[in-house]
Formats: sequence, C-alpha cells, structure tokens
Amino acid sequence: MTIREHFNTRKKRVLTALLACALLAVASAFVSVRYEAVFLLTLACVLTAIVVMYLAVILGFRCPRCRGQWGYLAMYSGGVFSIRKDLRFCPYCGVEIDQALGVDSLQPHPGSMRPDE
Repeated sequence: MTIREHFNTRKKRVLTALLACALLAVASAFVSVRYEAVFLLTLACVLTAIVVMYLAVILGFRCPRCRGQWGYLAMYSGGVFSIRKDLRFCPYCGVEIDQALGVDSLQPHPGSMRPDE
C-alpha cells in the first residue's frame, strides 16, 4: 500500500461516516415533524458530523514519515474519494507519496532531526 492509497482509504472512511450522519439527520428531521423528541437525534447527527469532519482535518491525516498535518490538503483537494493526483510529495518532508508505505518511509527525514539528538 502506498501513502496515497492510505490517505485515499482514510478519506473514504471519513466521507462514509459523514454521509451516514447526514442521511440519518435528514431521515430523523422528516420523522421529527411528527414526533418532536426525534429532533434531538437530528441535532446529535449534525453535531457528530461536525466533530467527525473537524477531527479528520485536524488529526486524521498525518505524513507517516514526518508526522506533518495533511488534513486540509487531503480533505479539500482532489476528487471526492481521493487526494489530488498531481500531488506527488509531502509538502513538509518531501517524501514521495506514491512509494510503498513501509519501514523506509517511516524513518524520519535526516533534516528533521534536532541538532541535540
């Protein structure tokens, strides 16, 4: 599995969770017209969707090499279920994202080490 495939899989999972929350919110909104207590389920679904999206952008996507934050770049660029195809390197450490996700890609970049280490 490459880093790109890893990010695409994670993006699919996040968007599937958001779609499930949205569908449940819409369905419960229609039911809440008749049963007012169901409105709390609608509110809970909307809040859950907001929290899922926030956590995905802030914590969900990290470079496996430098731990750089890719959240905004991964979620808001490219296709619906994939990151941009012309994005080839990590903007933080320069690792190629089409290389296999393995031991070599998990080693920290030599330039990212602090001088005292």
